[in-house]
Amino acid sequence: MTMTDACEGKSSVGGSTQTTRELKYELLRSRKATHGNYLTPVQLLWRSVLAQAIRDLYSSVPEDREETIAWLGSKDFIVVTEYADVEPENMLEQMTSLATMPTMLARKYGNILREEIMRGVYHN
Repeated sequence: MTMTDACEGKSSVGGSTQTTRELKYELLRSRKATHGNYLTPVQLLWRSVLAQAIRDLYSSVPEDREETIAWLGSKDFIVVTEYADVEPENMLEQMTSLATMPTMLARKYGNILREEIMRGVYHN
């Protein structure tokens, strides 16, 4: 990048030159799906693990539900929440509550929680 490019608000990314306005638009567009909360690919991966565990809490397969309940609060659970950038105690409380609800109610609130996790609403 030359001094002229810098003065004109241009940046070189991946071999192509983009203006500052184009870069801002691209950044805003990428954040739109997470409501302005930037999540890294690693955070999204681990949040997907949590979202699946929430779904397993209201699963019609008893083994999935039992495995997930046993997993709550374990060392592995803590590691997953930390990689997902989610407060472990808060997530444990939320998921434990879901585990004690009737299936239909757990499904309703579980879907809401899953959406919030994937949007980046829950974070440290």
